[in-house]
Amino acid sequence: MEENLSEILTNDYYGKIAAATQKAFSDYLEVENTILSKGIAIDFKPRTKGSFIHDLIVVRIKEQFEGCDDVRIGEFNGIFGILIEGIAFIRFKKISRNFSTSNVQTVQTVKYNNQVELEGFPKSPVKLYVGYLPNATWTAIDNIYMFYREGENILWSTDLTNQIQSQPSMFDVETNEAPDVNITMKPNKDLKKKGA
Repeated sequence: MEENLSEILTNDYYGKIAAATQKAFSDYLEVENTILSKGIAIDFKPRTKGSFIHDLIVVRIKEQFEGCDDVRIGEFNGIFGILIEGIAFIRFKKISRNFSTSNVQTVQTVKYNNQVELEGFPKSPVKLYVGYLPNATWTAIDNIYMFYREGENILWSTDLTNQIQSQPSMFDVETNEAPDVNITMKPNKDLKKKGA
């Protein structure tokens, strides 16, 4: 099944999944820029950014797959994902360069990673991840990958980034200048030298 999986998914699904993921990231950047443009100094933690983007992915996936009869979208036993009937169940995560996710490795996650059938989940031939990899400053997505794992082993992956027409970032693409915002910086007390 894994050998044909890429072929099956390429035709109808890669572009929609990549577009939804990119649009969700862009939505997050727009919200962050709106806050910054009001002069509010904010430093969202990576977990906050990841949760925010995940919630936006839910909205964008629903938009992309509206009217697709072979796709079920929803939360299954606490995990949001899409079921492509007879093909795969796909969940969405922020990932690191080695394809690891930053969530707690619960029994459910371990079973998912090991391709074990899960209570409350629709039956699917394979369980996949779509993971986005933000750049170091969280101003753009470096890559969007779809991958198949068994345990800790990544058996198959494909980069969906090339499925996106253009990838906006929080910077103006034409001039590569930062947006005009008023940022207030506060000194970090932890960085002061001892005895100063």
